[in-house]
Amino acid sequence: MWNNPLENTRGGILQRYSRQQYVYRALKPRHLCFLKDSAQGGADVWSVDEWEASEVKAGRNPPSLRYLFVAYATEQFSHSSAADLDALHRIAETAARKAGVQAYWVACSCMCDDKELESDVYRIADVVRGAEAVVIALGCPTTTTTTATTGIGISTLLAQWGQRMWTFPEVLLSPGDRIAVYLRGDEHKEKEPVWIYKSQFAGQVWGDAAEARQLIDHYLGTCVLSRLELAVLGLRCLYRRAATQYLPGDQAYALMGLLRLRPEVDKTDSPFQAFSRLSLANDSDCLLERYLCMLPPAGEEAAWHYMADAYGCLAWDVAPYVQVAGVCDNDSVILDGSFGASVRWKSFYPVGYTKFSSRRRRFAVLLMRFNGLIIGAGCFLSLTRNMTGLILVAIGVIIFFCTPWLIRLHLGGKFRNVEAALFGVEGYMSPATAERTLFGCAYGRMSWSTSGSPLSRSYLNNHGELVGVDPLRDPLVMEKVQLAKVAMPGSKRVSISTDDLGSAQSPAREADRTKQQIFTLIDTYSMEVTLFEATRPPTCFFLCASEGGMQRAIGCSYDFPSQTFYRETVLRMPSTVINRMSRMSRFRIGIRKPEVQVRRRGY
Repeated sequence: MWNNPLENTRGGILQRYSRQQYVYRALKPRHLCFLKDSAQGGADVWSVDEWEASEVKAGRNPPSLRYLFVAYATEQFSHSSAADLDALHRIAETAARKAGVQAYWVACSCMCDDKELESDVYRIADVVRGAEAVVIALGCPTTTTTTATTGIGISTLLAQWGQRMWTFPEVLLSPGDRIAVYLRGDEHKEKEPVWIYKSQFAGQVWGDAAEARQLIDHYLGTCVLSRLELAVLGLRCLYRRAATQYLPGDQAYALMGLLRLRPEVDKTDSPFQAFSRLSLANDSDCLLERYLCMLPPAGEEAAWHYMADAYGCLAWDVAPYVQVAGVCDNDSVILDGSFGASVRWKSFYPVGYTKFSSRRRRFAVLLMRFNGLIIGAGCFLSLTRNMTGLILVAIGVIIFFCTPWLIRLHLGGKFRNVEAALFGVEGYMSPATAERTLFGCAYGRMSWSTSGSPLSRSYLNNHGELVGVDPLRDPLVMEKVQLAKVAMPGSKRVSISTDDLGSAQSPAREADRTKQQIFTLIDTYSMEVTLFEATRPPTCFFLCASEGGMQRAIGCSYDFPSQTFYRETVLRMPSTVINRMSRMSRFRIGIRKPEVQVRRRGY
């Protein structure tokens, strides 16, 4: 599905699900439970269009539609139990009569149109926005009429209700600054409901109070979030809650109710595809592009919806300059506008360079070049018994034994310009070894990157400068490198925490099992060496964003059958490397390569 509708030339379903420019929402409920006379009691389910037509016919034009939204959890009021549904309607009727409205909306009765049921599920947010108020119905799914005999308090029931995913946007979008809570059985006693202020829901009902309170403050107008912050925090909170899955992308479709533009629901969408289409449809400040440039922490590859970054940055810290042009299958997208360079893993090759000339290096070259003439002239003069010949021979011998030092002097000096190349090494390689392999000698020109990867380590010197050091100084990195020496392809390693290192009796944490291996990237242009982890060796790097004064480089492996690049790691490179990379046209990139089942053939 391309971002631009004109590119979906195949028509059909792709044209249907391409990026819509219209607002996909319900202006009013399709059905409502309208109250009967107080003497008669009860309510009837009416179509809102039919009710409005009857109001106009009766001379009440325009009709004034006022209703309550009744929020409940199916764990407490089962749709398969007539007693539970009857108790739910009694609570809704009591709340509606106390509020002075003529109708109420409850999901078990008002979503009765099978043709529009799927659309109504994802447009409940519009029903909440149009309601006079939102009330919460609590109770236990039992045949008893009161909850006093169960021993369960209102706090427990409210916490159970708040764990459901669809109840979260109902609280956020509810009108007013407080919500009435009705307990099953209390409607017979004519007791007043329990009123809870929306600002207290985060601390009293929800477990993720820190992030949920920010969303509540946003909808109360006390702390307005940006579009990017709203999407990120909303997605995190929704994925933390339980839900009976109807479609794989339910969390993204629930988030859709909090945003303005909504793409049409597609049953074939994966969670990432649903989120991608939602992100492209709305002005979410390039949230999808920012996520591609973030490195998920180790052991959290599946938790993409938390938008976590191994470098400790947030989504709004990353400034992308690429654009997603389309959404593909297998959780991949079409990316355009990045700068790219390939990595050579097969071998090293001589790298070209230039440097400033100096009198010492020119003199050293002259000595080595004409040393043979000096010794030859000295031998010839020695045959004539001339003392000058002996002196020249002695000088030539001294120059001969000083040749290694003269070679180092000739090869030394600061580089003026270096050919840009990326070399990859499986395992650990120090900067001195890499420089000696590429340039013949190690003069300290190459250094460790200060913050190129999560394995990079650095310190402040006496001048306040950040200097990269060998990552093996960290015991955690040392352990990873040692385990990688004997690891087989696809094997699992176990990493231990800092607390485990302090206690010899602490076992290794099973949660940190990964399939990542150790690799070293050598950049001849920036003269930096970076140690990093990846499942597979990245064959190329794409610069897609800037963050903290450095470039975010996505290291990708290539899958030939699907013609897709898959993200293996994300490194931070100096901004100057962008001058030696080529701009890339559209290519396909995925966030995670599908696992391939390998089976040995028997003989």
